Amino acid sequence: MITITYLGTVVGFLILSFVGDLLGRKRLMIICMSGVVIGLVIAIFCQSLMMAGIGLFIASVGVQNAFNICFYFIAETVSEDFREKASVAIQLFYGLGVLLNVIWYYWIKDWQMIFVLFYFLPAVTSVLGVVFIVRDTPICLVMRNSPSKALQ
Repeated sequence: MITITYLGTVVGFLILSFVGDLLGRKRLMIICMSGVVIGLVIAIFCQSLMMAGIGLFIASVGVQNAFNICFYFIAETVSEDFREKASVAIQLFYGLGVLLNVIWYYWIKDWQMIFVLFYFLPAVTSVLGVVFIVRDTPICLVMRNSPSKALQ
């Protein structure tokens, strides 16, 4: 299963790395996180190991790209004085999530419940947050010929 997730990450990098400049950072983040949600739904309700692999592959195509887009947002919107702290905060919460993941697996024996509580719900929350809160970066808007929106 780990090989499938790494393969999905590589496929995501190859396909989605060029799409960000065409569609914009916000749209790409929505696409990536929506793919994560769809993949997790497939993995949660799977009836076979093959379906679980397909779900994890789809989820992994978007998850690492969404994580990397966060750093684009920081690089393009945060002042130089605060940029390093914001990047460290993202890495800190990522590491904390990995650590908590191990703890949850120790306490909760039902892997589907863990997927719902600690993967699916945060992914849905992320999609909603990006849709309703996050604005596209000014640099990306200018690249897409929308300089008036970039000034807002």
